[in-house]
Amino acid sequence: MNVGFFVANIIAGYFQLHSNYHDLFLLSGLGNLIAIVLVAFNWSKLKDIQTAYQLSSNKIQRVLFGSTLILALLCVLYRLVEHPAASRSIVIYGTLFVLAFLLVLSFTEKDLINRQKMHAYLIFAVAAITFWTIALLVPNSLALFLERNVNRELFHFTIPPQWFFNINPFMIMLGGPPLAALFQWLRSKGYNVSLTQQFSAAIFLIGTGLLVIPLGIALANAEGYVSATWITIGYALQGAGELFLGPIGYAMVGQLAPARLRGVMMGTWMMVTGMGGAITGIISKWATYTATGDLSPLATNHTYGHVFMLLGFASIVVAAILYWLRPLLDRLIQEPNLSVAK
Repeated sequence: MNVGFFVANIIAGYFQLHSNYHDLFLLSGLGNLIAIVLVAFNWSKLKDIQTAYQLSSNKIQRVLFGSTLILALLCVLYRLVEHPAASRSIVIYGTLFVLAFLLVLSFTEKDLINRQKMHAYLIFAVAAITFWTIALLVPNSLALFLERNVNRELFHFTIPPQWFFNINPFMIMLGGPPLAALFQWLRSKGYNVSLTQQFSAAIFLIGTGLLVIPLGIALANAEGYVSATWITIGYALQGAGELFLGPIGYAMVGQLAPARLRGVMMGTWMMVTGMGGAITGIISKWATYTATGDLSPLATNHTYGHVFMLLGFASIVVAAILYWLRPLLDRLIQEPNLSVAK
C-alpha cells in the first residue's frame, strides 16, 4: 500500500509542476478502472464466504438491495461534498454517538473479559482521534504550509510539495521490517511491547514531529521561508509514529472486539479516522486564517507556528496520560487467570 502511495506522490508532483490536472484526473480514473477489472476477473477469489449476504437464498433480492444502497450512498455523498461544513459535523457527531452507544453496550455485556476489552478499545479509540487529527494535517494545512512557506529550491529545481509526502511511506517501508524484527527479538527475551506502549509512542512521535515545525519557523530566513530540512525531520517523525499505530489498529479491533460486535467496532475504528480528518479540516482553517488576507510567509508563519505548537504539546500530553493509564489498560486487555478467578 505504501509503495502505491510513494508512486502516486511522485506522479502527482510531476503533473503539478506542469499544472496538468486534466490528465492527472484521467490517470486516476484509469487506475480505478483497472482495479474494477481486476476485481471482476478474480471475483471467485474475492467474493464473500459464509456471510449473511452470500448465504442468502434470494440472490436477486440481495443484488437489488446492494445496488440500491450503493446508488443511495452516491446521492448522499454528492450532496455532502457540496456542503463540507455539514459533512464534518455529521462525521464528528456521528462518531461520538457510536462511541457513546458502544460504551452503553459495553456495560450490558455479560462476559467480564469482553466488557473489559471493550472499555480498553474505547480508550484507545479516543486516543486515536488525537493521532489521526495530526496525521491528516499532512494533506491539509501542512500541505499549504509546505507550498507557501517552505523553501523547496534544490540546485535550481523546485521540489513539488507532493514529493515531501513520500517521507511518510518511505519511513514505513524502511522501518517496518526492522521494527518487526526488534519486537520479535524483545519477545524472545521475555519482554512484550504492549498495545498501550505502542499507542503512547505513536502519539508522542507524531506530536514531536509537529513541534519541530515551529522551531523551523523560528529559524526562518528574512523572507519568512522555512528550510525544507525541518519539514523533512517533522515528516520523518510522523512516519515513525504511524509505524507504531497504523499497522496494529485493525489487529487491535480483532483482539479486543467480541465476535458479535467485530463488524461494528471495525467500522467505528474507521469512523475514528474520519473524525480525525474532520477535526483537521477545522484546524486547517485556524492555521491558514489571516485578518488581512495576506498569505505571504511573514504574515502566516506566526499563525501556523501557534497552531502546530498547541497540537504538538496536546499530543504529548495525551501520550503521557495514555502511558500513565498503562497498568489499567494492560489489566483490561489481558485475560484474568481463570484458576485464580475460580
